[in-house]
Amino acid sequence: MKLFVRLLSLWMGSALLVHAALSDRPLLVEKAAPGAFALVSSTELAPLHVSADDWPGVQRAARDLQKDIERVTGERPALSTENPANGVSAVIIGTVGKSALVDGLIAAGKLDVKTIRGKWEAFVIEIIEKPLPGVERALVIAGSDKRGTIYGIYEISEHIGVSPWYWWADVPVKKKAEIYLAGGRTEVGSPVVKYRGIFLNDEAPALMGWVHEKYGRFGREFHADLFELMLRLRANYALAGDVDSPGV
Repeated sequence: MKLFVRLLSLWMGSALLVHAALSDRPLLVEKAAPGAFALVSSTELAPLHVSADDWPGVQRAARDLQKDIERVTGERPALSTENPANGVSAVIIGTVGKSALVDGLIAAGKLDVKTIRGKWEAFVIEIIEKPLPGVERALVIAGSDKRGTIYGIYEISEHIGVSPWYWWADVPVKKKAEIYLAGGRTEVGSPVVKYRGIFLNDEAPALMGWVHEKYGRFGREFHADLFELMLRLRANYALAGDVDSPGV
């Protein structure tokens, strides 16, 4: 049990909600209801698609969603930077103005982003019928900017049963054989508080000793896990010691 970080999570909980979901309606439905999108079913495993020209952070979060789906169901969907091939369904992820996939849907009149375009960290999650030739349905996650898209991705992860604290506090993943998402559109606007984050005390012997035990050093591996946690919690600002890092 990661005792030190479990205690850290309790302290951080005063600044950031342990439950970080933002949408005002449930995205998960328990069975194949009318209009529901089968992310994973006995006959479906919807592939994930993100444009190669989208932000590296968006592509990283898409890989996290791929792993989260596998954590929940044991099934790992394909992840591609190519346009969806002919098939029943697909997941399309992208940033407005940065993703050829999403911008193509907008240009074709399939996706309306007027209410989020140019906004700070806003996103839309929508089920779209016949988004592309040969594709019957798509779950589209579109962000107004880089973090908007990333937050939309992690919104799906949390609703399907993966807590932001799945690693740092050993929160169990909610296992299920199938995942169905509610039809329709979910829109999350810009946050009321523009900058949100944590102060991480990296002094010895507390965090420093734990990091050397678990990671060997304060290196890429530790910071990758830390920043993933922060983004899953919808943070965008870090302060460690006397050095601030606003570019998460």
